[in-house]
Amino acid sequence: MKSTLLQQKQFRNFFISDIISGFGVGLTTVGANWYVLEQTNSDSIVGTFLAINVLAGFLTSPIAGYVTDKFTRRNVIIGTFLIRAVPLGSID
Repeated sequence: MKSTLLQQKQFRNFFISDIISGFGVGLTTVGANWYVLEQTNSDSIVGTFLAINVLAGFLTSPIAGYVTDKFTRRNVIIGTFLIRAVPLGSID
């Protein structure tokens, strides 16, 4: 019998944790934009902040594709989570 990805415990756990992580990223984005708005009272600065965030994602996509093709995907996923955890862990 063939199993789907979601029937595999490891993938299902990763998938659920990625959904939770994505929710957290969304909350962080909203919180950062809200903070910028409260500090500056400027919609245009919030828009610029958000545009820079989106452009950074577009510019790093080709690099991410290359890294994912060159290295083991599992190690890339773990590495990116660790790289992301370091700055988040340093926030006071």
